[in-house]
Amino acid sequence: MTTRTPQAADLDEVSKFAASLDTEALLCRTWSHSWDPLRSTVRRSEGQFHWSTQCGRCGTSRTRVLGIDGTLISNSYDYADGYRMEGLGRVSAAGRASMRVESLRRLGEL
Repeated sequence: MTTRTPQAADLDEVSKFAASLDTEALLCRTWSHSWDPLRSTVRRSEGQFHWSTQCGRCGTSRTRVLGIDGTLISNSYDYADGYRMEGLGRVSAAGRASMRVESLRRLGEL
């Protein structure tokens, strides 16, 4: 069985996408999400814990499904509108750097 590596997004397209993001989503792409486990919810279902929280910056939701022993079974995300780069491909290291540069621009450092 072969696995396909997702095509890397074009760097110019990533830069345009970064410039179009609202500041909160750009900061999450630059620094990662701002999860607050103290403001999370836990729901039990069929011997599992569904532990959910929301990013305080961009609004993305994350749910971790845990076994009764704490084993991580799955993670799922419900991304805020506009956060994802639909159809552009995987963001490479150079693309992530481009997003950091856009963040610095918005802070007035460039």
